Amino acid sequence: MNSDQISEYTEKEYSLDENGNIVSTEISIDDFSSAIECKECHETHYEEWNRSMHAYSMKDPVFFTCIKDERDNNSPHGERFCIQCHSPPALVTENLFDIDAYATVEDFLSSNVSEVIKEGVTCDVCHSYTKLSQTVIASDDSLADAKFHLYPGEGIKYGPIEDPMENQYHQSEYSPIFHRSRFCLPCHNMVVERDNNVIEAEVTITEWNRVTGAGMSESMSCQSCHMPLKANGDHLHTFVGVDIDLRFDPIENSPLYDDVSAMLKSAVELKFGYNNILLPETIQHGAILNIPITITSVTAHSIPSGTSFNREAWLEVIILDNNLDTVLQSGVVENTESLNLADSSLTLFTSFLIDSKNDTTHSIMETYGIIDNNLLQGFVTVPAYYNITISNEMVGLLDMQVRMLFRAFKPRLLQDHPDLLKNLPIFEMASIRDTVYIQNTQ
Repeated sequence: MNSDQISEYTEKEYSLDENGNIVSTEISIDDFSSAIECKECHETHYEEWNRSMHAYSMKDPVFFTCIKDERDNNSPHGERFCIQCHSPPALVTENLFDIDAYATVEDFLSSNVSEVIKEGVTCDVCHSYTKLSQTVIASDDSLADAKFHLYPGEGIKYGPIEDPMENQYHQSEYSPIFHRSRFCLPCHNMVVERDNNVIEAEVTITEWNRVTGAGMSESMSCQSCHMPLKANGDHLHTFVGVDIDLRFDPIENSPLYDDVSAMLKSAVELKFGYNNILLPETIQHGAILNIPITITSVTAHSIPSGTSFNREAWLEVIILDNNLDTVLQSGVVENTESLNLADSSLTLFTSFLIDSKNDTTHSIMETYGIIDNNLLQGFVTVPAYYNITISNEMVGLLDMQVRMLFRAFKPRLLQDHPDLLKNLPIFEMASIRDTVYIQNTQ
Protein backbone atom coordinates (compact mmCIF):
# COMPACT_ATOMS: atom_id res chain seq x y z
CA MET A 1 0.00 0.00 0.00
CA ASN A 2 1.29 3.45 -0.91
CA SER A 3 1.94 5.32 2.35
CA ASP A 4 0.32 8.43 0.85
CA GLN A 5 -3.06 6.85 0.19
CA ILE A 6 -5.54 4.23 1.39
CA SER A 7 -6.09 2.59 -1.95
CA GLU A 8 -5.48 3.75 -5.46
CA TYR A 9 -9.18 3.43 -6.20
CA THR A 10 -10.79 4.52 -2.94
CA GLU A 11 -11.94 7.91 -4.19
CA LYS A 12 -15.00 9.50 -5.73
CA GLU A 13 -14.25 11.52 -8.83
CA TYR A 14 -15.41 14.95 -9.90
CA SER A 15 -14.38 17.19 -12.78
CA LEU A 16 -14.55 20.94 -13.42
CA ASP A 17 -14.96 22.87 -16.65
CA GLU A 18 -12.82 25.79 -17.83
CA ASN A 19 -14.88 28.10 -15.62
CA GLY A 20 -14.30 26.08 -12.47
CA ASN A 21 -17.84 24.68 -12.42
CA ILE A 22 -18.84 21.06 -11.95
CA VAL A 23 -19.05 19.02 -15.16
CA SER A 24 -19.59 15.69 -13.47
CA THR A 25 -19.30 14.33 -9.96
CA GLU A 26 -19.77 11.08 -8.12
CA ILE A 27 -20.26 12.99 -4.87
CA SER A 28 -23.63 14.10 -3.54
CA ILE A 29 -24.10 16.67 -0.81
CA ASP A 30 -25.97 13.94 1.06
CA ASP A 31 -22.76 11.90 1.14
CA PHE A 32 -21.45 14.30 3.79
CA SER A 33 -22.67 13.98 7.36
CA SER A 34 -23.36 17.15 9.29
CA ALA A 35 -21.05 17.80 12.23
CA ILE A 36 -24.16 17.70 14.43
CA GLU A 37 -24.47 13.99 13.68
CA CYS A 38 -20.87 13.42 14.78
CA LYS A 39 -21.58 15.18 18.08
CA GLU A 40 -23.66 12.27 19.35
CA CYS A 41 -20.57 10.11 19.84
CA HIS A 42 -17.76 12.67 19.63
CA GLU A 43 -19.05 15.55 21.74
CA THR A 44 -15.63 16.80 22.85
CA HIS A 45 -14.25 16.71 19.31
CA TYR A 46 -17.36 18.51 18.09
CA GLU A 47 -17.15 21.24 20.72
CA GLU A 48 -13.47 21.82 19.92
CA TRP A 49 -14.15 21.96 16.17
CA ASN A 50 -17.13 24.26 16.75
CA ARG A 51 -14.79 26.80 18.39
CA SER A 52 -12.30 26.56 15.54
CA MET A 53 -11.76 28.75 12.50
CA HIS A 54 -12.56 25.69 10.36
CA ALA A 55 -16.11 25.90 11.67
CA TYR A 56 -16.06 29.68 11.21
CA SER A 57 -14.87 29.58 7.60
CA MET A 58 -18.33 30.20 6.09
CA LYS A 59 -19.61 32.32 8.98
CA ASP A 60 -16.98 35.05 8.82
CA PRO A 61 -18.45 38.42 7.71
CA VAL A 62 -15.03 39.48 6.40
CA PHE A 63 -14.77 36.42 4.17
CA PHE A 64 -18.33 36.92 2.96
CA THR A 65 -17.50 40.49 1.92
CA CYS A 66 -14.32 39.32 0.19
CA ILE A 67 -15.97 36.67 -1.97
CA LYS A 68 -18.64 39.12 -3.11
CA ASP A 69 -15.94 41.66 -3.94
CA GLU A 70 -13.97 39.09 -5.92
CA ARG A 71 -17.05 38.15 -7.92
CA ASP A 72 -18.03 41.76 -8.57
CA ASN A 73 -14.59 43.24 -9.23
CA ASN A 74 -12.33 40.55 -10.59
CA SER A 75 -13.87 37.35 -11.81
CA PRO A 76 -17.35 35.88 -12.30
CA HIS A 77 -15.89 32.69 -10.84
CA GLY A 78 -14.26 34.38 -7.88
CA GLU A 79 -16.60 33.05 -5.25
CA ARG A 80 -15.97 29.44 -6.28
CA PHE A 81 -12.22 29.99 -6.14
CA CYS A 82 -12.56 31.18 -2.53
CA ILE A 83 -15.21 28.67 -1.46
CA GLN A 84 -13.17 25.70 -2.70
CA CYS A 85 -11.21 25.78 0.55
CA HIS A 86 -13.70 27.49 2.84
CA SER A 87 -16.39 24.87 2.08
CA PRO A 88 -15.03 21.98 -0.01
CA PRO A 89 -18.43 20.19 -0.16
CA ALA A 90 -19.73 23.14 -2.18
CA LEU A 91 -16.95 22.61 -4.74
CA VAL A 92 -17.20 18.85 -5.26
CA THR A 93 -21.00 18.52 -5.46
CA GLU A 94 -23.68 19.99 -7.67
CA ASN A 95 -25.25 21.60 -4.62
CA LEU A 96 -24.32 25.12 -5.70
CA PHE A 97 -25.74 28.42 -4.47
CA ASP A 98 -25.78 31.97 -5.77
CA ILE A 99 -23.75 34.19 -3.46
CA ASP A 100 -25.51 37.25 -4.87
CA ALA A 101 -28.78 36.04 -3.37
CA TYR A 102 -27.58 36.93 0.14
CA ALA A 103 -26.94 40.49 1.24
CA THR A 104 -25.17 39.48 4.44
CA VAL A 105 -23.61 36.42 5.99
CA GLU A 106 -26.57 36.30 8.37
CA ASP A 107 -28.92 35.97 5.38
CA PHE A 108 -26.77 33.15 4.04
CA LEU A 109 -26.70 31.29 7.36
CA SER A 110 -30.50 31.51 7.74
CA SER A 111 -31.08 30.25 4.19
CA ASN A 112 -32.00 26.75 3.04
CA VAL A 113 -28.47 26.09 1.75
CA SER A 114 -27.24 22.71 3.02
CA GLU A 115 -26.01 22.79 6.61
CA VAL A 116 -22.93 20.85 5.50
CA ILE A 117 -21.92 23.74 3.24
CA LYS A 118 -22.58 26.28 5.99
CA GLU A 119 -20.34 24.25 8.32
CA GLY A 120 -17.36 25.04 6.10
CA VAL A 121 -14.48 22.69 6.82
CA THR A 122 -16.74 20.18 8.49
CA CYS A 123 -15.79 16.83 10.04
CA ASP A 124 -16.37 14.77 6.90
CA VAL A 125 -14.11 16.99 4.80
CA CYS A 126 -11.08 15.65 6.67
CA HIS A 127 -12.34 12.22 7.71
CA SER A 128 -13.30 11.28 4.14
CA TYR A 129 -9.77 12.03 2.85
CA THR A 130 -8.02 9.06 1.25
CA LYS A 131 -5.06 10.56 -0.60
CA LEU A 132 -2.78 13.59 -0.26
CA SER A 133 -3.46 16.61 -2.44
CA GLN A 134 -1.30 19.21 -4.18
CA THR A 135 -0.78 22.96 -3.98
CA VAL A 136 -3.56 25.19 -5.33
CA ILE A 137 -2.45 27.14 -8.40
CA ALA A 138 -4.27 30.41 -9.04
CA SER A 139 -4.33 30.81 -12.82
CA ASP A 140 -4.83 33.97 -14.86
CA ASP A 141 -8.58 33.37 -14.73
CA SER A 142 -8.53 32.51 -11.01
CA LEU A 143 -10.53 29.35 -11.48
CA ALA A 144 -11.26 26.79 -8.80
CA ASP A 145 -8.75 23.96 -9.21
CA ALA A 146 -8.27 22.42 -5.76
CA LYS A 147 -8.18 18.64 -6.00
CA PHE A 148 -9.73 16.84 -3.04
CA HIS A 149 -9.41 13.06 -2.84
CA LEU A 150 -12.56 12.12 -0.96
CA TYR A 151 -14.67 9.01 -0.38
CA PRO A 152 -17.71 10.24 1.55
CA GLY A 153 -21.09 8.58 1.91
CA GLU A 154 -19.84 4.99 2.12
CA GLY A 155 -20.05 4.58 5.88
CA ILE A 156 -16.26 4.80 6.35
CA LYS A 157 -14.44 7.40 8.44
CA TYR A 158 -10.66 7.60 8.08
CA GLY A 159 -8.30 8.76 10.81
CA PRO A 160 -4.92 8.42 12.55
CA ILE A 161 -5.86 5.63 15.01
CA GLU A 162 -4.14 2.39 13.99
CA ASP A 163 -6.56 0.09 15.78
CA PRO A 164 -9.88 1.97 15.91
CA MET A 165 -12.74 0.70 18.05
CA GLU A 166 -15.68 -0.84 16.25
CA ASN A 167 -19.03 0.91 16.48
CA GLN A 168 -22.50 0.52 15.04
CA TYR A 169 -22.54 3.89 13.24
CA HIS A 170 -19.69 3.69 10.76
CA GLN A 171 -16.62 1.72 9.75
CA SER A 172 -13.33 3.24 10.94
CA GLU A 173 -10.08 2.85 9.01
CA TYR A 174 -6.54 3.93 9.82
CA SER A 175 -4.77 6.16 7.33
CA PRO A 176 -1.09 7.17 7.63
CA ILE A 177 -1.71 10.42 5.77
CA PHE A 178 -3.31 11.95 8.88
CA HIS A 179 0.17 12.24 10.41
CA ARG A 180 1.59 14.12 7.44
CA SER A 181 1.82 17.88 7.00
CA ARG A 182 0.79 17.52 3.37
CA PHE A 183 -2.60 16.44 4.65
CA CYS A 184 -3.28 20.17 5.04
CA LEU A 185 -3.07 20.58 1.26
CA PRO A 186 -4.55 21.88 -0.88
CA CYS A 187 -5.94 24.61 1.36
CA HIS A 188 -2.77 25.81 3.08
CA ASN A 189 -0.51 26.27 0.07
CA MET A 190 -1.35 28.45 -2.91
CA VAL A 191 0.75 29.98 -5.64
CA VAL A 192 -0.26 32.41 -8.37
CA GLU A 193 0.89 31.88 -11.96
CA ARG A 194 1.20 35.03 -14.06
CA ASP A 195 3.00 35.12 -17.41
CA ASN A 196 4.93 31.95 -16.52
CA ASN A 197 6.00 33.48 -13.19
CA VAL A 198 5.19 31.66 -9.97
CA ILE A 199 4.27 33.93 -7.06
CA GLU A 200 4.31 32.34 -3.63
CA ALA A 201 1.22 33.99 -2.18
CA GLU A 202 0.12 31.69 0.67
CA VAL A 203 2.72 28.95 1.12
CA THR A 204 2.84 27.72 4.70
CA ILE A 205 3.54 24.13 3.62
CA THR A 206 6.33 25.27 1.29
CA GLU A 207 7.88 27.32 4.10
CA TRP A 208 7.69 24.34 6.46
CA ASN A 209 9.16 22.04 3.83
CA ARG A 210 12.20 24.30 3.38
CA VAL A 211 13.19 24.12 7.03
CA THR A 212 16.03 21.62 7.43
CA GLY A 213 14.76 18.46 9.07
CA ALA A 214 11.09 19.45 9.06
CA GLY A 215 10.72 18.94 5.35
CA MET A 216 12.54 15.61 5.47
CA SER A 217 10.41 13.99 8.14
CA GLU A 218 7.16 14.37 10.02
CA SER A 219 8.88 15.00 13.37
CA MET A 220 7.59 18.58 13.25
CA SER A 221 4.32 18.16 11.39
CA CYS A 222 1.62 20.81 11.19
CA GLN A 223 -0.48 18.58 13.40
CA SER A 224 2.13 18.50 16.17
CA CYS A 225 1.57 22.23 16.82
CA HIS A 226 -1.92 22.88 15.52
CA MET A 227 -3.51 19.58 16.66
CA PRO A 228 -1.39 18.62 19.69
CA LEU A 229 -2.02 15.45 21.61
CA LYS A 230 -4.06 15.84 24.79
CA ALA A 231 -3.50 13.90 28.00
CA ASN A 232 -6.07 11.28 26.95
CA GLY A 233 -4.25 10.62 23.66
CA ASP A 234 -6.75 12.46 21.44
CA HIS A 235 -5.71 15.24 19.11
CA LEU A 236 -7.03 18.72 19.91
CA HIS A 237 -9.52 19.77 17.24
CA THR A 238 -9.49 23.55 17.68
CA PHE A 239 -6.80 23.88 14.95
CA VAL A 240 -5.35 26.93 16.70
CA GLY A 241 -3.51 29.37 14.47
CA VAL A 242 -3.49 33.16 14.61
CA ASP A 243 -7.01 33.98 13.43
CA ILE A 244 -9.83 34.59 15.87
CA ASP A 245 -13.56 35.26 15.80
CA LEU A 246 -13.77 39.05 16.13
CA ARG A 247 -17.49 39.14 16.95
CA PHE A 248 -16.80 38.86 20.68
CA ASP A 249 -16.78 42.03 22.78
CA PRO A 250 -14.62 42.06 24.79
CA ILE A 251 -12.41 40.04 22.48
CA GLU A 252 -10.88 38.19 25.44
CA ASN A 253 -14.17 36.25 25.58
CA SER A 254 -13.51 34.77 22.17
CA PRO A 255 -13.11 31.00 22.77
CA LEU A 256 -9.73 30.85 21.01
CA TYR A 257 -8.25 34.01 22.51
CA ASP A 258 -6.11 32.34 25.19
CA ASP A 259 -4.96 29.57 22.85
CA VAL A 260 -3.97 32.02 20.10
CA SER A 261 -2.14 34.15 22.66
CA ALA A 262 -0.25 31.13 23.98
CA MET A 263 0.73 29.94 20.49
CA LEU A 264 2.04 33.37 19.51
CA LYS A 265 4.05 33.59 22.72
CA SER A 266 5.74 30.33 21.77
CA ALA A 267 6.74 31.53 18.29
CA VAL A 268 9.60 34.02 18.86
CA GLU A 269 12.28 35.01 21.33
CA LEU A 270 13.84 38.44 21.93
CA LYS A 271 17.06 39.51 23.59
CA PHE A 272 19.25 42.61 23.71
CA GLY A 273 22.48 42.25 21.76
CA TYR A 274 23.28 40.64 18.42
CA ASN A 275 26.27 38.33 17.94
CA ASN A 276 29.23 40.25 19.42
CA ILE A 277 27.40 43.57 19.59
CA LEU A 278 26.23 44.01 23.16
CA LEU A 279 24.07 46.54 24.91
CA PRO A 280 26.39 48.65 27.11
CA GLU A 281 25.72 49.06 30.80
CA THR A 282 26.76 52.74 30.72
CA ILE A 283 27.17 55.52 28.18
CA GLN A 284 28.48 59.08 28.20
CA HIS A 285 26.99 62.38 27.04
CA GLY A 286 27.52 63.08 23.35
CA ALA A 287 27.85 59.39 22.47
CA ILE A 288 25.46 57.44 20.27
CA LEU A 289 23.77 54.57 22.04
CA ASN A 290 23.38 51.61 19.70
CA ILE A 291 20.62 49.28 20.88
CA PRO A 292 20.94 45.88 19.17
CA ILE A 293 18.07 43.39 19.44
CA THR A 294 18.05 39.75 18.39
CA ILE A 295 14.78 38.32 17.05
CA THR A 296 14.71 34.53 16.86
CA SER A 297 11.94 32.50 15.26
CA VAL A 298 11.21 29.23 17.03
CA THR A 299 8.55 28.02 14.64
CA ALA A 300 8.85 25.98 11.45
CA HIS A 301 7.43 28.48 8.99
CA SER A 302 7.53 32.20 8.28
CA ILE A 303 6.15 34.82 10.64
CA PRO A 304 3.56 35.81 9.61
CA SER A 305 2.48 32.89 7.45
CA GLY A 306 -0.61 31.99 5.45
CA THR A 307 -2.23 35.21 4.28
CA SER A 308 0.82 37.13 5.46
CA PHE A 309 -0.22 40.12 3.35
CA ASN A 310 -3.16 40.56 5.76
CA ARG A 311 -1.08 40.19 8.92
CA GLU A 312 1.57 42.16 10.80
CA ALA A 313 4.24 41.32 13.36
CA TRP A 314 6.42 44.19 14.55
CA LEU A 315 8.59 45.58 17.32
CA GLU A 316 7.13 48.13 19.68
CA VAL A 317 10.04 50.08 21.16
CA ILE A 318 9.63 52.63 23.96
CA ILE A 319 12.65 54.29 25.58
CA LEU A 320 12.11 56.61 28.54
CA ASP A 321 14.53 58.86 30.38
CA ASN A 322 14.83 59.40 34.11
CA ASN A 323 11.88 61.83 34.03
CA LEU A 324 9.72 59.29 32.17
CA ASP A 325 9.88 61.46 29.06
CA THR A 326 9.88 59.57 25.77
CA VAL A 327 13.32 59.52 24.15
CA LEU A 328 12.35 57.17 21.32
CA GLN A 329 9.29 55.23 20.31
CA SER A 330 8.47 53.09 17.30
CA GLY A 331 5.59 50.78 16.47
CA VAL A 332 3.28 52.23 19.13
CA VAL A 333 -0.34 52.04 17.92
CA GLU A 334 -3.85 51.42 19.16
CA ASN A 335 -5.56 48.32 17.80
CA THR A 336 -7.53 50.29 15.17
CA GLU A 337 -4.56 52.39 14.02
CA SER A 338 -2.33 51.60 11.06
CA LEU A 339 1.41 51.39 11.59
CA ASN A 340 3.48 54.33 10.41
CA LEU A 341 5.27 52.85 7.42
CA ALA A 342 7.23 56.11 7.05
CA ASP A 343 8.98 55.38 10.36
CA SER A 344 12.49 54.43 9.23
CA SER A 345 13.17 52.67 12.53
CA LEU A 346 10.07 50.44 12.34
CA THR A 347 10.86 46.72 12.40
CA LEU A 348 7.93 45.12 10.57
CA PHE A 349 7.30 41.60 9.33
CA THR A 350 4.58 41.31 6.68
CA SER A 351 4.16 40.98 2.93
CA PHE A 352 2.56 43.10 0.21
CA LEU A 353 0.78 41.80 -2.88
CA ILE A 354 1.52 43.77 -6.05
CA ASP A 355 -0.94 44.18 -8.94
CA SER A 356 -0.32 44.66 -12.67
CA LYS A 357 0.15 48.43 -12.16
CA ASN A 358 2.78 47.85 -9.46
CA ASP A 359 0.40 49.06 -6.76
CA THR A 360 -0.41 47.13 -3.60
CA THR A 361 -3.52 44.97 -3.55
CA HIS A 362 -5.16 42.56 -1.14
CA SER A 363 -6.74 40.43 -3.86
CA ILE A 364 -5.15 37.16 -4.91
CA MET A 365 -6.89 37.53 -8.24
CA GLU A 366 -5.12 40.84 -8.90
CA THR A 367 -1.70 39.60 -7.83
CA TYR A 368 1.30 39.90 -10.16
CA GLY A 369 4.03 39.93 -7.52
CA ILE A 370 4.78 39.89 -3.84
CA ILE A 371 7.13 41.86 -1.57
CA ASP A 372 8.06 39.44 1.19
CA ASN A 373 9.24 41.09 4.41
CA ASN A 374 8.32 38.18 6.64
CA LEU A 375 10.57 36.61 9.24
CA LEU A 376 11.41 33.81 6.83
CA GLN A 377 11.56 30.05 6.93
CA GLY A 378 11.52 29.37 10.65
CA PHE A 379 14.34 28.95 13.18
CA VAL A 380 16.19 32.01 11.90
CA THR A 381 17.72 34.92 13.79
CA VAL A 382 17.64 38.51 12.56
CA PRO A 383 18.85 41.77 14.11
CA ALA A 384 17.12 45.08 14.73
CA TYR A 385 19.00 48.26 15.66
CA TYR A 386 17.91 51.50 17.29
CA ASN A 387 20.18 54.53 17.86
CA ILE A 388 19.95 57.43 20.30
CA THR A 389 22.29 60.40 20.64
CA ILE A 390 22.83 61.02 24.34
CA SER A 391 22.29 64.74 24.90
CA ASN A 392 23.65 66.65 27.88
CA GLU A 393 20.13 67.03 29.23
CA MET A 394 19.79 63.28 29.71
CA VAL A 395 20.69 61.97 33.16
CA GLY A 396 20.28 58.79 35.11
CA LEU A 397 18.81 55.65 33.61
CA LEU A 398 17.34 55.03 30.19
CA ASP A 399 14.51 52.51 30.46
CA MET A 400 14.18 50.37 27.29
CA GLN A 401 10.98 48.42 26.76
CA VAL A 402 10.67 46.21 23.69
CA ARG A 403 7.78 44.00 22.65
CA MET A 404 7.11 41.85 19.58
CA LEU A 405 3.46 42.38 18.68
CA PHE A 406 1.08 40.71 16.24
CA ARG A 407 -2.33 41.23 14.70
CA ALA A 408 -4.08 39.05 12.15
CA PHE A 409 -5.47 41.97 10.13
CA LYS A 410 -4.07 45.26 8.96
CA PRO A 411 -6.76 47.68 10.19
CA ARG A 412 -7.69 49.03 6.77
CA LEU A 413 -8.83 45.53 5.76
CA LEU A 414 -11.62 45.79 8.33
CA GLN A 415 -12.81 49.26 7.35
CA ASP A 416 -16.10 47.80 6.07
CA HIS A 417 -16.58 46.05 9.41
CA PRO A 418 -16.10 48.68 12.14
CA ASP A 419 -17.86 46.42 14.63
CA LEU A 420 -15.08 43.86 14.14
CA LEU A 421 -12.25 46.37 13.85
CA LYS A 422 -12.84 47.71 17.35
CA ASN A 423 -12.35 44.16 18.68
CA LEU A 424 -9.15 43.48 16.72
CA PRO A 425 -6.60 42.26 19.27
CA ILE A 426 -2.92 43.08 19.31
CA PHE A 427 -1.15 40.09 20.82
CA GLU A 428 2.19 40.24 22.60
CA MET A 429 4.55 37.58 21.26
CA ALA A 430 7.58 38.40 23.43
CA SER A 431 8.99 41.22 25.56
CA ILE A 432 12.32 42.35 27.03
CA ARG A 433 13.35 45.26 29.21
CA ASP A 434 16.70 46.69 30.31
CA THR A 435 18.38 49.93 31.40
CA VAL A 436 21.50 51.87 30.45
CA TYR A 437 23.07 54.32 32.91
CA ILE A 438 24.12 57.74 31.56
CA GLN A 439 27.41 58.79 33.12
CA ASN A 440 27.72 62.42 34.08
CA THR A 441 31.01 63.52 32.55
CA GLN A 442 30.80 67.09 33.89
